[in-house]
Amino acid sequence: QALNASICAGALPSRLLVAAMMFCGCCREDLAREREMDREDEVRRDGVCELAVPVLPPPPKESAADAAAGPSDAAVAAVAEKAAQAERKAAAEKAVADKAAAAADKAAAAAAAKAKAAEAKAQEKQFADLLQTAHEAFGKGDWDAVLAAYTDALALQPLSATAWAGRGGGRLRKGAMQEALAELDEALRLDENHLFALRDRAEARHKTGNLDGAIEDYNKKLTLAPADGRALCGRGEARLKMGDRDGAITERPAPGSPWPWNSTPSVPCMWSLPGHPSPKEDFQFAAQLSYPGARELLSAARAGK
Repeated sequence: QALNASICAGALPSRLLVAAMMFCGCCREDLAREREMDREDEVRRDGVCELAVPVLPPPPKESAADAAAGPSDAAVAAVAEKAAQAERKAAAEKAVADKAAAAADKAAAAAAAKAKAAEAKAQEKQFADLLQTAHEAFGKGDWDAVLAAYTDALALQPLSATAWAGRGGGRLRKGAMQEALAELDEALRLDENHLFALRDRAEARHKTGNLDGAIEDYNKKLTLAPADGRALCGRGEARLKMGDRDGAITERPAPGSPWPWNSTPSVPCMWSLPGHPSPKEDFQFAAQLSYPGARELLSAARAGK
């Protein structure tokens, strides 16, 4: 088109004009054919040409025999192996999880045990401190402080025979005899050989008029621990009240016979032993132990008072 425009405008020399005219006449068909071929190439490149799209044959149909035969052994084995691998993987993952859970449980149990031991140790120290406080208050005669300390101790260790005996002894010294007897009974239920509970219950029984019970407790206490001036004087006084000035009351059994009214026959009764000391001898032994008031009791017994 540009060449034609130049020819029409007379812008070309004569020789070029002749060449251009020859070119236009001779090559016009070739140019048209080349343009057609170029268009076909572009169509092929763009994938639009219907002749360039391959036509695939349809898949072969499965025969009835193949369908009846089912999958091959190799295919079945492959599926089974895959399932087994998945199973092994799941089992391994579960084993790891179980091990981690067991380790966590063990660590938690150890931590709980450690905390419990620390708490028990702290409570034990607190309990010991309360017993010491009660002991000091006992020495001062501060019975309210004694009762408060033993009450706190029992809150920590309700099965402590020592705490029950201590609080019962405090109530005894405050004059609350029935409460004292109940708490001393509990102490002896927990520990039948608790020395202080035996002596204090004997004294409470003595003061409430249960002389037989008092002497029974005094006998057991003095069998376990003979060098107790308070128990010796208490037993001597109880026997004097029963009229046994010389240790020969009519209810006294023959030597070697069992204690007839003893609720615990396994405990030997000193009255059934030959040569059992008289009230005077109880007071004399207590005086030798320098127990306060024992000499006065001994003098009164000797004087027949």
